[in-house]
Amino acid sequence: MERIYVVDLDGTLINGNSLNFFAVSLISTSLMVRNIYSLNALVKLLFTVAKRKLRLCTHDDMKQVFQRIWSGFESRGYKDILEGLVQEYLNKVLRVDVIDFIQSDKSSGDIVLLATAAPSEYVDIIVSMIPVFDGYVATPRVNDGKWFHNISENKWMSIVESFDVYNKEIISFTDHVDDLPLIENSNQVYLFLPIAAEFKALRRRYTNINFKCFYE
Repeated sequence: MERIYVVDLDGTLINGNSLNFFAVSLISTSLMVRNIYSLNALVKLLFTVAKRKLRLCTHDDMKQVFQRIWSGFESRGYKDILEGLVQEYLNKVLRVDVIDFIQSDKSSGDIVLLATAAPSEYVDIIVSMIPVFDGYVATPRVNDGKWFHNISENKWMSIVESFDVYNKEIISFTDHVDDLPLIENSNQVYLFLPIAAEFKALRRRYTNINFKCFYE
């Protein structure tokens, strides 16, 4: 049976939360570019982060602001700067042992997906830099004010709608309870902290799924 490896990003493929990188990379780009757009972007970034810390805007609202600013930099010809920042970040946080494990375990015909709630603006770049991945699902760019957060049930539905998962063995890698819809549809699950702490409870609840802690 062909297999599909489904890998979460934050806390699983990488050691950290990439949303923090998102904010820092945009601030760094604003300071490097130094024009009217970057000045306005910097002010909006700092204002949005302050609002979030004061709980005056939601996490989702903040993420959308970041996405729009990133797209603004790209449309103005600064994608090379952003890609350089992504590469530098990956060099620091990528869990190479996860990639090595998948490469050694997969067989011809198997596919490997990155499935994340992180924004596609930089997920697309990450996937292009890691050859093991055959595709990805992520939170898409904001389009005409419409926004879709690729998390929890939405993530699983994105996978189903984008790839042929039927009659396939699904092997998932995750660190978070938000991925329960994915877990429930998997044959084998590799757990990372913090959800790895729930290993025994998950094994009792889902007796038909083979659970393993990736780091034991």
